[in-house]
Amino acid sequence: MTYFKILGPLEVVRGDELVDLGGTRQRAALGLLLLNRNRVVASSQMVDSLWPKDKVPLSARKIVQNSVWRLRRALSADGGGNAVLLSQPPGYMLRVEPGQTDVQDFHHKVEAGRAKFAEGDLAAASRLLKQALELWRGPALADLVESGILWPELTPVQNARLDALEDYFEVELCAGHHQQILAELERTVATEPLRERLCGQLMLALYRSGRQTDALNAYYTVRTTLVEKVGLEPSPALRSLQQAILTQDPGLIPVGMQQQIELRMTGLPRDAADEQPVPAHVRPAPPVPSQRRSPSGPEPDGHEDAAIVPAPAVPTLRSMVAERRNVSALIVRCQGMGNRALERASAAIRAEVESLGGTVAASIGSIWLALFGVPNSADDDAERAVLAALTIRDCLGFPDVSCDEPPIAVHVAVATGEVLVRYHPDNDSAPSVSGVLLDECHGLLSQTPVGEIRVCESTRRATECAVTYFRAESSFGWQVVGLRQEYLALHDVPVVDREHDLEVLRGLLHRTRHLGAPHLVTVLGDPGVGKTRFVLELERRVAAAAEPVRVLAGRARPFVEDTVTDVLKDMLCSYCGIDPDGRAESVRAELVCAVERLVQSESERHWVLTCLAGLADPERERPDVPVAEVLRAWGYLLGQIARRGPVVVVVEDLHVADDHLVDFVEELPRLLPGLPVLVVVTARPELVKRRPMWGSRLRHALMMNLEPISDTAIDRLLEFLRSTRDSGVKGPARSLLADTDDSDARRRHVRRVLASGSSFLRRDGGACDQDAAAHVVYCEITEMPAPADGGGR
Repeated sequence: MTYFKILGPLEVVRGDELVDLGGTRQRAALGLLLLNRNRVVASSQMVDSLWPKDKVPLSARKIVQNSVWRLRRALSADGGGNAVLLSQPPGYMLRVEPGQTDVQDFHHKVEAGRAKFAEGDLAAASRLLKQALELWRGPALADLVESGILWPELTPVQNARLDALEDYFEVELCAGHHQQILAELERTVATEPLRERLCGQLMLALYRSGRQTDALNAYYTVRTTLVEKVGLEPSPALRSLQQAILTQDPGLIPVGMQQQIELRMTGLPRDAADEQPVPAHVRPAPPVPSQRRSPSGPEPDGHEDAAIVPAPAVPTLRSMVAERRNVSALIVRCQGMGNRALERASAAIRAEVESLGGTVAASIGSIWLALFGVPNSADDDAERAVLAALTIRDCLGFPDVSCDEPPIAVHVAVATGEVLVRYHPDNDSAPSVSGVLLDECHGLLSQTPVGEIRVCESTRRATECAVTYFRAESSFGWQVVGLRQEYLALHDVPVVDREHDLEVLRGLLHRTRHLGAPHLVTVLGDPGVGKTRFVLELERRVAAAAEPVRVLAGRARPFVEDTVTDVLKDMLCSYCGIDPDGRAESVRAELVCAVERLVQSESERHWVLTCLAGLADPERERPDVPVAEVLRAWGYLLGQIARRGPVVVVVEDLHVADDHLVDFVEELPRLLPGLPVLVVVTARPELVKRRPMWGSRLRHALMMNLEPISDTAIDRLLEFLRSTRDSGVKGPARSLLADTDDSDARRRHVRRVLASGSSFLRRDGGACDQDAAAHVVYCEITEMPAPADGGGR
């Protein structure tokens, strides 16, 4: 029997042998007849299809006749007569029997797979659809397409493959196999960016894989493509899916599938987890249910496969609040990045924006949009946006020596003004904004050279007390030069109005040292209240004390996949006194020295070094050590440090850490009985919402809420500075006396300075280099006795 293959390069198989079809013209004639099998193709249509309009030879019809004659002779050698090439006015027809072409087999298997899916037999549906897709060896009639042939008949064939592929992905998603299809989904969406159903399936697979940020990025990518290419917004169904992901709608992961995902997350081998059944009735709604085909109904070209059935409901779009307000928009664009650099840039941008109270509203490819002033506005929105821009530029624009990566070409722009903001008042989903402000910010960005920061006039006026600028050469915006020296000096001033809280910690440290009983202190506070400055002041006081106390500090960063390694590396570098961003070789050498100094047993030393090797160089190949074993080794090493003297362990922003680290920190006092360890945790109130019983099982645990610095304390500071204006007392705190009659504005400025703790200011004016005169000023304000050496280290 003769078998025709068009799902890929054109082939005709007789038995086990390929039939010689002759030259390109004959192959093209056969391909056209196969696309129109069992239908008459007019001679004029064949002429138009085989030649461009301006290159049709006078003998075109004769050439077509000769090509058909040669094809008929090649096919008639079969002897079975089951494929007949007929001359039938006004042209020719290729008559084939069912099952004689791969495209017929493809449609048959697709129909059977959809029928099984409708019956709830996911395994059979997946098998049949996969077999149908395996019939494809490339694009339909790939060899003819490569030669320049492009026929309208090819479009429905290619679309049929994409429809079947979407059905296959839907079946796999219903079966809980999102991890298995994720890579293929990403490749398919990259080649078909306008198919919204595919994009929705990718978003759902990413979300179920714990990559909700990537799921939202996929939405922003397809939205940008639709708007730029066809001027349309995504369909309501796709927008509803985006909102469901933003609100973490439980309907996106049905109960049966949730159990399967949890089994994988708790360590069950993948094969065993896959064997856990998903109930047949668990049928999540397809992400974009615009059109799903039923197993019956005629297709336009004569195949059965086109009736539309109602689609299941998708999560409803919740009501949003829309209002006009002043915000500061920060746009960052990076160039020339690979996937690894893109991940590093995304993590750094999000971490810095979040730490300064901003929100990353959108991320499209290598462009990020952050907003300051949403959902809550503040007087220092523009200032925080520029501080974030400086930190991001310096973090990404210089080589990362820890992983030998080159610098990233960064462009940053900041604009301040009124926009229309839409957001959900009852959740933390990313807001959306619209207005000419974004156009202004994009215009600034387009004029910004690599490594520079441009701001608009409104931003410059709002931040000129803290930042120096000069007019850009293009007269388009203002270029950021840097922070004013007097502004940096302000951050050497110890915080005020924290004396009682700091005294509590000092007493607990003394109690810990005296009793040998570990304590856990949790410092809760809203963003911008000054938690970082509070622990910096604690570190400064500990360092200034007569009796030495070791301080090990680490900070959990949002959007970092492995917060355990990140925080433990910070603490290791604190102990060794080295830069966490230094070369991996230096960190590894210091780790070896520390372990050799602290651990006497050779076997225990080997165990600790094996478990903690990832702290020195996370990218290096090493034995696969479970997270629990890494934490156990670190707890053991911390115990060895505590046996040599009191230790203060500081973990900042624990609310963004993963569960492994949160559990470890809470259990740390119990892991180190009888040792002088004070564990200080800073976090937002989300930590208590996440762990309502946080610290309740510990004998020595305290939770304190950090309140904003009071007006009374700020007035005392300003009053003291005014009284000493001419007394010769010097220090950076003197520059807090702004030339303004607005007392409320002055208080807000001082409160911002005393509560600020961004990573940029910690590098350039942190707690380790406090000015001695500033500490004397602080002691006089708070009526504390100043140390004999003026408070220096």
